[in-house]
Amino acid sequence: MLTILAYTMIVVFMALIMTKRLSVCPGMTGLWQVSGRSDLTFDEMVLLDIYYVENWTMGLDLNILLRSVPAVLQAVGCSWECAMGGR
Repeated sequence: MLTILAYTMIVVFMALIMTKRLSVCPGMTGLWQVSGRSDLTFDEMVLLDIYYVENWTMGLDLNILLRSVPAVLQAVGCSWECAMGGR
């Protein structure tokens, strides 16, 4: 019984997190894309997305936008195949 309760609590918690994470319209870039991209784990990516949702400001958007240019040009957090234009 305790195992079922714990499992249910985990499922509800994850559903709430994903709902919050997906409540923002997707854009061209994001906090996790300029914070390491493929160098981050899925959990780190989700935490950065939730941080963005909970702490959004125009200043944060401007910061992300300005950090996007060097991240793309330097291929920060990008795998070798990505950097070479492959898939």
